Amino acid sequence: MNRMSVRQWVNIIAALATIGMNVLATTLPLNGQNTGAISDRFVVFFVPARYVFSIWGLIYIGLIGYAIYQALPSQRRNPRLQRIGY
Repeated sequence: MNRMSVRQWVNIIAALATIGMNVLATTLPLNGQNTGAISDRFVVFFVPARYVFSIWGLIYIGLIGYAIYQALPSQRRNPRLQRIGY
């Protein structure tokens, strides 16, 4: 069985850390305020509609898909993925 390369492990860990930090930012309030409440404290002249933020679901699905794809044993030596790197 081939060992996974360092690049593959780093990409998996980075994807998990990204999703984990998003979960923490959503679930753990800072000084009793969630991310939305903190954002509302600042004067902003343009605020997108709430549905616009649903794009993050697609972004995270793509991130998870990429992490899984690049971790496959057959992709260890894929030159395209090696060029993308960490």
